[in-house]
Amino acid sequence: MLAGSARAGLFDSEFASGTRLTDSTVVANGIDGQRYGGDGVDLNGSNETVRSSMIAGNGDGIGFEHGIYVGATAAHYTITGNQIGANAGADIKATGGAGVIAYNTLTSGTWGMVFSDNSTLVTVEYNLVQGRFQHGIFLTTGTTAARVRLLNNTVQQTGRLTSSGDASAVFVASAAQLVLRNNLLSYTNPDALGSALFVNSASLLASFDSQTNWFSSTDSLGRNLAWNGSRVTIADWRRLSNHDVASIDSAPPTFDAAGRVVSSNLGAGAGTMLGLSRDLVGTPLPANAAPDIGAYQTPAG
Repeated sequence: MLAGSARAGLFDSEFASGTRLTDSTVVANGIDGQRYGGDGVDLNGSNETVRSSMIAGNGDGIGFEHGIYVGATAAHYTITGNQIGANAGADIKATGGAGVIAYNTLTSGTWGMVFSDNSTLVTVEYNLVQGRFQHGIFLTTGTTAARVRLLNNTVQQTGRLTSSGDASAVFVASAAQLVLRNNLLSYTNPDALGSALFVNSASLLASFDSQTNWFSSTDSLGRNLAWNGSRVTIADWRRLSNHDVASIDSAPPTFDAAGRVVSSNLGAGAGTMLGLSRDLVGTPLPANAAPDIGAYQTPAG
């Protein structure tokens, strides 16, 4: 257990290589009245792994201290199979080089994941982001913009954490590169204050590639997305963005507590084959057929 440090629970320097954190509990670190330096796990080296751990309640600098912080010098890291929630900033904030974030469950906090200053694409696949956030996934710029590949994630934003502003499941302030495939993105609170996917400025989205996703929100006019800061229907989104011809648009499905769709599953068999092998909980994906959209695959048979 890594608990009760005034600073980070685990700090891995830029000179570290091959660090492994597995089957651990990382809680209540960074409770020192300072805005920075109190992340649960701070990764700055190469070939690091954080696996099968519970990381919660770290940091007291709201918006600035994270469950896992991946620094600008980090590269070739893997964050997989963790339960992460209730941290002061993001559950995961990832800057730096190439990494894989997969098979994690993220729960309510300021943000689920934040990406910025990525020198190469970060791959984010088969994660569940579920709860109240400002944004479930937030792409932005520090010095340089985010570069992210989102594949087969379920983001269920159940409401707005803050008292003002948009609360979209995925919010793009800026991105140098964004790829979206097979994601289920949904804002489910009846207050209709959030969108499934919000692009604040098309001019700050340099490279965009999006298909076979499922978008939903509670907007009464069916404007489940936003382009250039304005909410739009899927028809307008396709015309303006030139993407998502094969994507699905609907009112929110019903989710259970584990983030599974328990109403009619419009995403069953509607994804793109991406060469992945299993879903969030280990269900094998079909070898020769399209997978389901989202983090869960319907079992065969």
